[in-house]
Amino acid sequence: ATIKDGVNTADPGGEMWALIKAEISRDENRRRTENFISGKRRKARDGFWIASRTPYGHRKDADNRLEIDPYQAGVILEWKRLIEEEGYSLRRCAVYSAAAGFVSASGVTTWNHTKIWNYLTNTSLYGEAQYNRTRTVRRKKKTQRLPRAADELIIVPCPPIMPRAEWERMHAILKRNAQQYEQTGAFNDHLML
Repeated sequence: ATIKDGVNTADPGGEMWALIKAEISRDENRRRTENFISGKRRKARDGFWIASRTPYGHRKDADNRLEIDPYQAGVILEWKRLIEEEGYSLRRCAVYSAAAGFVSASGVTTWNHTKIWNYLTNTSLYGEAQYNRTRTVRRKKKTQRLPRAADELIIVPCPPIMPRAEWERMHAILKRNAQQYEQTGAFNDHLML
């Protein structure tokens, strides 16, 4: 006879009781997880930044709300100037940033165009940080992070680094440069280098 938690699982009644206890435990765990997640989402809706990483250009204040990080905001505005006024591409911004010693969110001075694209296209720059942007999907042995539907996003208000109209203008330039690169299939000095 197998005795587990005071229940004889070799006995049909004991086996049934063990299954019931296991299901109750699974239900309690599911509820705890749901409560934890809903609590995090509620705090985000109330304007608190609960993710571990902050959007580039911002940092957490003592109350876990986003505030502008002056150094990172200066880097963002320099890229904006380079793109809009000097005609720099993201790749050229990356080279410039490494040469200037700009520090990334992870504390390194190595840059690439994808990292800069991600920073410059983040809506937190105009005061609307997004929480709950991705969901984890398990497929066979891998997990994959997929974007959530727009109605599932939680907008966390934060101080803007630039007005939305300026962000949209810069974003339009970035998209146009990317489309021109896709059409030509080659790096043009004024677009990509």
